[in-house]
Amino acid sequence: KMADDSYRPRPSALEFYSGIGGMHFALRNIFGERLKVLASFDINTTVNAIYKHNFPNTTLLQRNLCGVTARELDTYGADIFVLSPPCQPFTRQGLRADCEDHRTDSFFNLMDQLSTMTHPPSYIFLENVQGFEESKTRQYLLKTLQNCNMDYREFLISPSQFQIPNSRLRYYLMARSKCKPNFLIPVAKDGRPYRDLSPFDSDQQQLMIWYPQTTDKSNRLSYVVSPYKLHHFCALLGKDDFDCYKVPHPTLVRYLPAMDVVTGADDHSCCFTKGYGHYIVGTGSILQENPHCLLDQCYKEYQQVLKEALNKNPFTSQISNKSPHKEDALTKSPESTELTAKSSVGVCSNADLSKETATVKWDPSSVDLAIMEKLKDILVPLKLRYFTEREIANLHCLPDWFSFPPSLTLKQRYKALGNSLNVHVVTILMKHVLFDHINL
Repeated sequence: KMADDSYRPRPSALEFYSGIGGMHFALRNIFGERLKVLASFDINTTVNAIYKHNFPNTTLLQRNLCGVTARELDTYGADIFVLSPPCQPFTRQGLRADCEDHRTDSFFNLMDQLSTMTHPPSYIFLENVQGFEESKTRQYLLKTLQNCNMDYREFLISPSQFQIPNSRLRYYLMARSKCKPNFLIPVAKDGRPYRDLSPFDSDQQQLMIWYPQTTDKSNRLSYVVSPYKLHHFCALLGKDDFDCYKVPHPTLVRYLPAMDVVTGADDHSCCFTKGYGHYIVGTGSILQENPHCLLDQCYKEYQQVLKEALNKNPFTSQISNKSPHKEDALTKSPESTELTAKSSVGVCSNADLSKETATVKWDPSSVDLAIMEKLKDILVPLKLRYFTEREIANLHCLPDWFSFPPSLTLKQRYKALGNSLNVHVVTILMKHVLFDHINL
């Protein structure tokens, strides 16, 4: 006999490193209005403004978790801890200082306090970047969970595995008290995170889509078994809006080969990071709004015009078969820019333009203005622009009522989204792993 909802216990949670509230949204997907987030903690003023804007009734504490104590945590009596600790100590682009990075200090304190709590939580959900699974910090976390009599499961999962056209591979850990029923998913034989959830549940690929605010909401909830295209998450912009998000012409001309260009018909996009809109390489995809203009053809024309211009002045250019450095194009000095025609990187990813890697180092000031105009004329018809912050929020499966405080700049919004998580992936993992024993 099914229990009446009114008699179900009301789950309570504490949210650490709460950011813009991704974990809160996921918990709401699971428990609805029965959920009570007792408090959220984050030290960043920008993300706190966004969190408060969307969850005005939740207690938000702007503080460093280095000072939190077990006694304080016990006073909340929370069933669930959710947390996204700082990822910089573990990222591939960073120094990977791991536990030597002081940004892990608050997390180590939180683990130490967890070990001494009188009434610890029954459930813990943690998210971080790929690389955390190789860290000493993770080893300390697992040891802490064992000391707290908690069992756990780990995953490395990307939204693209759930038909979402965006890559965002992240580490997830779910732990629960051994007083609760055992996980349905067995312990990994190799002791490493699982990389797939599908063998354990038949309906885990059901995908809830929050369509862009500009589209019809009559069919807002969909379940799919094949990848969605980007046009389900994006919308054509009017001229004024397009001008706000278009790639500036100088950036377009100089850094086209470094861009990952996608169209609305594609079912993939690169991970959006906090540097999106400010840097080019490795920060996220660029959207081509004009589907009638062939990117491959434009790039060939662009490449030909540029090489002809540089060949006229061999002292300001050189061709090398060495692999280009993968650092961000916009971190380079404008006086010396690398353009690459490598077929596995950037704009050439969908075109077999060349089997060789050719890196062209050039000084834009040495190229005649007429040539720069010609390059611009070749590329402008593509209508290349940055994804809007709303479109990135859609790809992160944030609900359509999620919004930003009007006072925040576009750069602040991109940065906050770049540090966020995919709500649908977290929801799926919570439903089918962390709470697999609960009739939701």
